[in-house]
Amino acid sequence: MNPSYEVAINSPFMEPFKGTKIDVLVLINNVDEILFQQNGDYKGKRFVNIESSYEEIAKDIGKGHEDEVASRARIPEEDVTPFCLWVKNDLTNVIGKV
Repeated sequence: MNPSYEVAINSPFMEPFKGTKIDVLVLINNVDEILFQQNGDYKGKRFVNIESSYEEIAKDIGKGHEDEVASRARIPEEDVTPFCLWVKNDLTNVIGKV
């Protein structure tokens, strides 16, 4: 396993998401954040950096509406493959594997 991935998974920023149904993309290359900020969202699901937007995310988690937050944050199962293909095709020059 990639050491950068291990650091990201064990980051304190991941703590609020452990045990929730909120999907978290682990992006270990510095350029990834820039690329996802430029794209903004996928099918209405907004990309949020958990390091820079923690207070906003923590408010949503702390409201006790976990199912509502999870349904807004989660990519439906039938969209996972199209999402991966979208990332791979749109970011071909900078992404090696999805």
